[in-house]
Amino acid sequence: MKKYLALILISIVGGSCSTVGETNKIVKENISFVGGVDKEGKWDSALVFKRTSWFQKAQMVADILLVEIDESNPFSRWLGDNRQGMFDGCGQFYVALLYRNSFRTLSKAHLTGALNKKGLREISIPRFKENIMAHVTTNEMNFEHHKVIGFCSDKTVAEIKSIKSTIPGFQSIELL
Repeated sequence: MKKYLALILISIVGGSCSTVGETNKIVKENISFVGGVDKEGKWDSALVFKRTSWFQKAQMVADILLVEIDESNPFSRWLGDNRQGMFDGCGQFYVALLYRNSFRTLSKAHLTGALNKKGLREISIPRFKENIMAHVTTNEMNFEHHKVIGFCSDKTVAEIKSIKSTIPGFQSIELL
Protein backbone atom coordinates (compact mmCIF):
# COMPACT_ATOMS: atom_id res chain seq x y z
CA MET A 1 0.00 0.00 0.00
CA LYS A 2 2.84 2.38 0.89
CA LYS A 3 4.39 1.64 -2.49
CA TYR A 4 1.23 2.77 -4.32
CA LEU A 5 0.93 5.91 -2.21
CA ALA A 6 4.55 6.78 -2.97
CA LEU A 7 3.95 6.32 -6.71
CA ILE A 8 0.84 8.52 -6.59
CA LEU A 9 2.72 11.21 -4.65
CA ILE A 10 5.64 11.16 -7.11
CA SER A 11 3.32 11.44 -10.10
CA ILE A 12 1.42 14.38 -8.54
CA VAL A 13 4.59 16.27 -7.60
CA GLY A 14 6.27 15.44 -10.91
CA GLY A 15 3.21 16.45 -12.90
CA SER A 16 2.80 19.76 -11.11
CA CYS A 17 6.49 20.62 -11.52
CA SER A 18 6.33 19.98 -15.25
CA THR A 19 3.65 22.68 -15.71
CA VAL A 20 5.72 25.23 -13.78
CA GLY A 21 8.75 24.38 -15.92
CA GLU A 22 7.24 25.87 -19.10
CA THR A 23 9.44 28.84 -19.87
CA ASN A 24 7.51 31.40 -21.91
CA LYS A 25 3.75 31.31 -22.03
CA ILE A 26 1.04 33.71 -23.26
CA VAL A 27 -2.47 33.66 -21.77
CA LYS A 28 -5.48 35.40 -23.35
CA GLU A 29 -8.83 36.04 -21.66
CA ASN A 30 -11.63 38.57 -21.33
CA ILE A 31 -12.01 40.64 -18.17
CA SER A 32 -15.33 42.37 -17.45
CA PHE A 33 -15.78 45.48 -15.35
CA VAL A 34 -19.50 45.33 -14.55
CA GLY A 35 -21.32 48.53 -13.66
CA GLY A 36 -20.10 51.99 -13.04
CA VAL A 37 -21.04 55.26 -11.40
CA ASP A 38 -20.26 58.93 -11.84
CA LYS A 39 -21.88 62.28 -11.05
CA GLU A 40 -24.47 61.72 -13.81
CA GLY A 41 -25.69 58.41 -12.38
CA LYS A 42 -24.91 54.71 -12.47
CA TRP A 43 -25.14 51.92 -15.03
CA ASP A 44 -25.09 48.13 -15.04
CA SER A 45 -23.46 47.40 -18.40
CA ALA A 46 -20.05 45.74 -18.69
CA LEU A 47 -16.79 47.03 -20.09
CA VAL A 48 -15.05 43.95 -21.51
CA PHE A 49 -11.28 44.15 -21.93
CA LYS A 50 -9.26 41.74 -24.07
CA ARG A 51 -6.41 40.66 -21.81
CA THR A 52 -3.06 39.29 -22.94
CA SER A 53 -0.56 38.20 -20.28
CA TRP A 54 3.03 37.08 -20.81
CA PHE A 55 4.60 34.70 -18.29
CA GLN A 56 8.11 33.41 -17.84
CA LYS A 57 7.75 30.29 -15.75
CA ALA A 58 5.26 31.32 -13.03
CA GLN A 59 6.15 35.02 -13.11
CA MET A 60 4.10 37.58 -15.03
CA VAL A 61 6.38 39.58 -17.32
CA ALA A 62 3.77 41.84 -18.93
CA ASP A 63 0.02 42.33 -19.07
CA ILE A 64 -2.12 44.33 -21.50
CA LEU A 65 -5.86 44.86 -21.15
CA LEU A 66 -7.36 46.65 -24.15
CA VAL A 67 -10.89 47.83 -24.99
CA GLU A 68 -12.32 50.13 -27.62
CA ILE A 69 -14.78 52.70 -26.30
CA ASP A 70 -17.11 54.95 -28.25
CA GLU A 71 -19.20 57.85 -27.02
CA SER A 72 -22.34 55.70 -26.66
CA ASN A 73 -20.64 53.50 -24.05
CA PRO A 74 -21.62 54.66 -20.53
CA PHE A 75 -18.04 54.08 -19.35
CA SER A 76 -17.01 56.93 -21.67
CA ARG A 77 -18.45 59.26 -19.02
CA TRP A 78 -15.34 58.47 -16.96
CA LEU A 79 -13.32 60.39 -19.57
CA GLY A 80 -14.64 63.65 -18.11
CA ASP A 81 -16.41 66.73 -19.36
CA ASN A 82 -14.24 67.06 -22.48
CA ARG A 83 -15.04 63.54 -23.71
CA GLN A 84 -17.02 64.83 -26.69
CA GLY A 85 -13.97 66.74 -27.95
CA MET A 86 -11.88 63.63 -27.42
CA PHE A 87 -14.20 61.52 -29.58
CA ASP A 88 -14.52 64.24 -32.23
CA GLY A 89 -10.74 64.14 -32.70
CA CYS A 90 -10.42 60.34 -32.78
CA GLY A 91 -11.33 57.75 -35.37
CA GLN A 92 -11.13 55.03 -32.71
CA PHE A 93 -10.52 55.35 -28.98
CA TYR A 94 -9.00 52.64 -26.80
CA VAL A 95 -8.32 52.33 -23.09
CA ALA A 96 -5.36 50.20 -22.08
CA LEU A 97 -4.26 48.90 -18.70
CA LEU A 98 -0.55 48.12 -18.94
CA TYR A 99 1.72 46.27 -16.55
CA ARG A 100 5.37 45.34 -16.83
CA ASN A 101 7.50 43.57 -14.28
CA SER A 102 9.89 46.23 -12.99
CA PHE A 103 12.63 43.68 -12.35
CA ARG A 104 12.95 42.92 -16.06
CA THR A 105 14.47 45.04 -18.80
CA LEU A 106 11.13 45.26 -20.62
CA SER A 107 10.28 48.90 -21.24
CA LYS A 108 6.92 50.63 -21.55
CA ALA A 109 7.77 51.08 -25.25
CA HIS A 110 7.69 47.29 -25.68
CA LEU A 111 4.08 47.34 -24.48
CA THR A 112 2.90 50.42 -26.39
CA GLY A 113 4.95 49.83 -29.54
CA ALA A 114 2.31 47.72 -31.31
CA LEU A 115 -0.33 50.37 -30.59
CA ASN A 116 1.89 53.23 -31.77
CA LYS A 117 2.75 51.36 -35.00
CA LYS A 118 -0.97 51.23 -35.82
CA GLY A 119 -1.11 55.03 -35.66
CA LEU A 120 -2.53 55.26 -32.14
CA ARG A 121 -1.26 58.15 -30.05
CA GLU A 122 -1.28 58.19 -26.26
CA ILE A 123 -3.76 60.39 -24.43
CA SER A 124 -3.77 61.11 -20.73
CA ILE A 125 -7.08 60.07 -19.16
CA PRO A 126 -6.70 60.91 -15.45
CA ARG A 127 -10.41 60.89 -14.61
CA PHE A 128 -10.91 57.49 -16.25
CA LYS A 129 -7.89 56.22 -14.33
CA GLU A 130 -9.33 57.43 -11.00
CA ASN A 131 -12.65 55.73 -11.69
CA ILE A 132 -11.32 52.41 -12.95
CA MET A 133 -8.85 52.20 -10.07
CA ALA A 134 -11.79 52.64 -7.66
CA HIS A 135 -13.78 49.85 -9.36
CA VAL A 136 -14.20 46.61 -7.40
CA THR A 137 -12.77 44.53 -10.30
CA THR A 138 -9.46 46.43 -10.10
CA ASN A 139 -9.12 45.39 -6.48
CA GLU A 140 -10.29 41.80 -7.04
CA MET A 141 -7.91 41.27 -9.97
CA ASN A 142 -4.97 43.21 -8.45
CA PHE A 143 -4.74 45.73 -11.30
CA GLU A 144 -3.63 48.58 -9.02
CA HIS A 145 -0.07 48.42 -10.44
CA HIS A 146 -1.28 48.78 -14.04
CA LYS A 147 -0.90 52.07 -15.89
CA VAL A 148 -4.10 53.41 -17.45
CA ILE A 149 -3.59 55.07 -20.84
CA GLY A 150 -5.93 56.24 -23.59
CA PHE A 151 -5.05 55.67 -27.25
CA CYS A 152 -6.58 57.59 -30.13
CA SER A 153 -6.32 57.03 -33.88
CA ASP A 154 -6.57 59.94 -36.28
CA LYS A 155 -9.77 60.01 -38.30
CA THR A 156 -7.64 59.79 -41.45
CA VAL A 157 -6.25 56.38 -40.41
CA ALA A 158 -8.12 53.33 -41.70
CA GLU A 159 -10.17 51.40 -39.13
CA ILE A 160 -7.96 49.25 -36.94
CA LYS A 161 -9.19 45.67 -36.94
CA SER A 162 -6.19 43.92 -35.40
CA ILE A 163 -3.11 44.76 -33.37
CA LYS A 164 -0.24 42.32 -33.24
CA SER A 165 2.23 42.59 -30.37
CA THR A 166 5.71 41.17 -29.99
CA ILE A 167 7.45 40.96 -26.63
CA PRO A 168 11.12 39.84 -26.72
CA GLY A 169 11.38 36.10 -26.02
CA PHE A 170 7.74 35.38 -26.95
CA GLN A 171 5.78 34.66 -30.10
CA SER A 172 3.80 37.47 -31.76
CA ILE A 173 0.15 37.57 -30.75
CA GLU A 174 -3.03 39.46 -31.64
CA LEU A 175 -4.20 41.80 -28.88
CA LEU A 176 -7.72 42.33 -30.26
